[in-house]
Amino acid sequence: MSISTDSASATIARRRRLHALDALEQAVDGRDARPLHEVVTDNLREVWKNGGRKRDDKPGLQPATILIRDAFVATTAEDAHGPALPRLVQSKGLQLRLYLLMLFDAQCRHAADDRGVRNVRTVSPSNGPYRSWGELMLSAPDHQQKQLPVAWQVVRRRRERQIKEAMLALETTPRLLDIALTSNGRKRRDYDKPTLLAEDSTPDAQARYGIPADQRFGVPREFFTNLWVFALTDTEIACYLALRWAFEQAPMADRKKFFIVSQERESRLRLTRTTWDSIERLQAYGLIQRNDFSGRDPATGQIESFRDKWQAGEVTSPRYAFYRNGVKRPALQAMRHALLHPIVPAPPDSLDVVLAAPAAQAAP
Repeated sequence: MSISTDSASATIARRRRLHALDALEQAVDGRDARPLHEVVTDNLREVWKNGGRKRDDKPGLQPATILIRDAFVATTAEDAHGPALPRLVQSKGLQLRLYLLMLFDAQCRHAADDRGVRNVRTVSPSNGPYRSWGELMLSAPDHQQKQLPVAWQVVRRRRERQIKEAMLALETTPRLLDIALTSNGRKRRDYDKPTLLAEDSTPDAQARYGIPADQRFGVPREFFTNLWVFALTDTEIACYLALRWAFEQAPMADRKKFFIVSQERESRLRLTRTTWDSIERLQAYGLIQRNDFSGRDPATGQIESFRDKWQAGEVTSPRYAFYRNGVKRPALQAMRHALLHPIVPAPPDSLDVVLAAPAAQAAP
């Protein structure tokens, strides 16, 4: 599987993504100049193994999946606000990644019946018992500009500014975070003391975050520990979450071949057609398999005699499936391979064949 090579715009898009991957792979944040993606990978796996407390080797909760409320992705057609996810996609910055990371962190430290979910992390590295948000976030400030090498301290300050801007956006737009004010002197936001709010919060009503017990769907923990949450774009993340939600909504017998109709995407998910087109890239990266209507040209997407076939009831919705080991591969490597080895799409295999395919080598 790979990305189509049939247009100049596709070539330009691949080059941009490769440039973004270069920036993530080359980013550093420390005196020893160790690649930041290696540091973040180690730190996130530490969070998953024992809750992230420094120098603590005791096994933690180690959740296999991170649970997300349905309302973060989908709502009713009558809801005036809509879910938070499409609003996060429309904005720039790290807020979608940061919010998902906060859910991951909370569920690695708190059991489902724990009502005392709280933030224990500062923005900047400190002498405290927990890693900072800066040590758990992979980003590459100003990766679109060619710049002279700068000191790692400057890069760290830029990344910390990104995190604070993301926190502010989460507080002011979808209202998914509440940032406390400093207690001394001039009142200002204390970014080291945010309160996580529930995924179904709206501008009119918010509740403190608690791990959902029902009306939820799961995301594999490897989505975080293998850095997919940082390597994918916001639109790709949105599509992936929407597909995970749809998977959980499907009857058990249909979960190997589930689908989302366009009316549901528009009225409940509120995802635009442009965002939904990111599914092609999820397939290229080996995360999902899309089994399209057999009469659709795999390269152009066109259906010959569409009107006649539609009226005859022959055109069916695309069916989707998740590769078992899709997110178990390191994201940066898997995406680079897909971008460097593009091919014109071939007719899709049967989903039964895909699901029975040999598993790729998984990361630890």
